[in-house]
Amino acid sequence: MYVSKYFSKVEQIQNVFSKARQQKVWDHFSKPQRKNLELWTSQCQELKQKHDDELLAERKEDEMDLSDSESTVPAAKKLKLTVEAASNMNKLSDENDSLKCQLEAYKNELDMNKMDAQTEKAQKSKQIAMLQQTLKGMQQQLMSTRNEVTAVQQKYSKLLSESGATETAAHEENKNSEENGEHEATDQKTKEEDVGIVAGEEETTSVVKAEPLVAAPDVAVKEEEGKLLGLVVCFLNVHPFGASVDSIVSYLKLGGISVDTNHVTSLLDSFPNIFFPKISGLGVDFEKLWTFNGFSPIEKT
Repeated sequence: MYVSKYFSKVEQIQNVFSKARQQKVWDHFSKPQRKNLELWTSQCQELKQKHDDELLAERKEDEMDLSDSESTVPAAKKLKLTVEAASNMNKLSDENDSLKCQLEAYKNELDMNKMDAQTEKAQKSKQIAMLQQTLKGMQQQLMSTRNEVTAVQQKYSKLLSESGATETAAHEENKNSEENGEHEATDQKTKEEDVGIVAGEEETTSVVKAEPLVAAPDVAVKEEEGKLLGLVVCFLNVHPFGASVDSIVSYLKLGGISVDTNHVTSLLDSFPNIFFPKISGLGVDFEKLWTFNGFSPIEKT
């Protein structure tokens, strides 16, 4: 009875070793541990084989010899084998407990690694969501700024077209006034000559000639200069508190336009009704800023 229990435990140990040799479990063992497992497995197999051989031998002897003297010999051998098997079983039981502890430690470590990976994944997901939200806000702000710039450019183009039409009409009116003045002067001169012939020595009446109207100087704006004006207006429109000439030059250079501060300053001074300078700071902090004043009514002098 004791021997059967002993070898049933041996079979249980063999089952543990066979499960330990599965790939998922086997990868967790080091090389020395794998060698020990192979050695213990072979020892269990040898022990079981030895027991099976001895049982077969005992059965043969029992069948051949029924005497009491002969039956005592296998019993002594069996007792000796039982003692050796018990000793080996104790060793295998201790080693089995050690392997179970190691497997439990590996399992705990694997669980901890899974938890760390899940935590890191959640943190990265939050960071990605925050970045996507920030990018969406920046895109909306950029679209709003583009719409504002487009509206300002349209207003400026409309002002330029209206200003050009007004200047053209004034120019035509001045030109017509000059022609009418010249015709009136010619007619007056003819009348004076006729009066001189008829009156003879009479005193020639003085005639006040109508002076022609002087046309207002045209503001000639080239295509390149008009483009430069439009960009400066767009830049100053989004800087209501004013910007320096250096800031304007830097903005234009970012757009690929090669200009210097003297050119920009001359351009700003040429349109006092559109660009207005103001002084900021005192002493060392003195700075001249320019603002866009194109939407204010033009003061007539």
